[in-house]
Amino acid sequence: TTSSNNGIGGTNLLNTATTNQSTNQNIALTGTWIVNPAAINESRFQWQHQNNTSTGVDPVVNISVADGFTTGATAPLNYTHANNYEFQNYTSITHKAHFIKFGARLRGNLQNSYSTSNFMGQFNWSSIAAYTNFLENIAAGQTLPQIFAAGNGPFQYTQASGIPLIGVHQVDAGIFFQDDWKLKPNITLSMGLRYEVQDNIGDKGDIAPRIGLAWGIGKGQGRQAAPKTVLRLGYGWFYTRFPLGNTLNDERFNGIDQVSYTINAPKFLSAAALEQIGLSTAQANALGIPVPTGSALAPYALSAATYHTDPNLRAPLQMQTAIGVDRSLPKNIQININYINTRGVHQFQTFDVNTPLIGTYSPANQLGAVYPLGAASGVYNMYESGGIFKQNQVIFTVRAPINNRISVQGNYTLGYANADSASPSNPYNFAQDYGRAAYDIRHRIQMQGTINLPFKIRINPNIQYSSAPPFNITQGIDQYGDTNFNTRPAFEPAG
Repeated sequence: TTSSNNGIGGTNLLNTATTNQSTNQNIALTGTWIVNPAAINESRFQWQHQNNTSTGVDPVVNISVADGFTTGATAPLNYTHANNYEFQNYTSITHKAHFIKFGARLRGNLQNSYSTSNFMGQFNWSSIAAYTNFLENIAAGQTLPQIFAAGNGPFQYTQASGIPLIGVHQVDAGIFFQDDWKLKPNITLSMGLRYEVQDNIGDKGDIAPRIGLAWGIGKGQGRQAAPKTVLRLGYGWFYTRFPLGNTLNDERFNGIDQVSYTINAPKFLSAAALEQIGLSTAQANALGIPVPTGSALAPYALSAATYHTDPNLRAPLQMQTAIGVDRSLPKNIQININYINTRGVHQFQTFDVNTPLIGTYSPANQLGAVYPLGAASGVYNMYESGGIFKQNQVIFTVRAPINNRISVQGNYTLGYANADSASPSNPYNFAQDYGRAAYDIRHRIQMQGTINLPFKIRINPNIQYSSAPPFNITQGIDQYGDTNFNTRPAFEPAG
């Protein structure tokens, strides 16, 4: 498939567009072996191949004005070639009152990524007013050094450079055992244990116990009828795998293969950037100050961003408890009420471990900053797993076949979720961000239906509603010197 004019809209102008091309290929094989009347073995293999290519329409140095506009495509060419393999083998055994299932899954992911994102560089202005002051200074005939001295130049310049092509791989595996034990005709106890592991993190002990109970309350009508009310209880541990994309960043931005520079208050502005702003080629060449290159770029850079994976990183764990009641009503109407409590620990977070020590940095006095790893280490982004979240949900579902042509179903979810941030605003106090999560949607309603019309025509109406997510206010300044602008304003202390 091919799509054009991607990325434009909002404050992105036409020349930021990219043309994207993608191809997908998939092969799936399934084999079933009936070992005996009580045992079945299933094997599945799947291979997926994906090619995604993005070509910039106008790959030039970018100009970005906060709340105003952005010009220029960010990259001449980006592409990703991915091959994913998955093999599963499951065995199911029926033995008296037990239904036993065990098996294994093995997955492999290989990815070649070619990225020239921000190789052209980007100059950033903090506001439309700041950009307007710059244009007025240019119109008044001032030189760039004069404009910079007055504080009307760009507040930041960013650029990436290095080796575009990086190859990474990941293998993960899991084995499990599960026993559904029918204690009584109306009571089933489910017990299971799973073990998961992957090769690109140090955590090798992801054991996931699970237990569940289904209790049919009361007697059904007829010999084979199930009870009209079923109580369900469950508790389990579930893990999230470390993404291959993070490993890719770890390899690409390791400080050697590809480096991302962030330069605050740059004292240069290239002729190409001035042409983007609207100056003629002659004016731009006369006024422009070239962007430093190679070793000359380092002295100007306050931070060269690198990515690293914490050797003690653990796979995120979600511990979930669920209580539910299913009830069958007359006319085949079904209702379900479920309460789900989820507690997450070891959630992924990314932060700069080389953030200046508290009290040594301010946006107005950056030269006094004291960096734990030294200023030469730049922004030392660390992937670690110190995040937490707590979520509570109540889900009410109704399914109602009105007649043989019309059926409707709907659900309502009441949710509460608190978490700390995946990108902490204060790298020295993660708890400062704990509060309503970005996915804390208080109310969700969804209604679906099926209407069968003559001539085999079917209509499936779908209505969805959700309340607004939490509203976040940020200051728009780099308060801690970690090149992030996500700190929130605080009230002045009393007195």
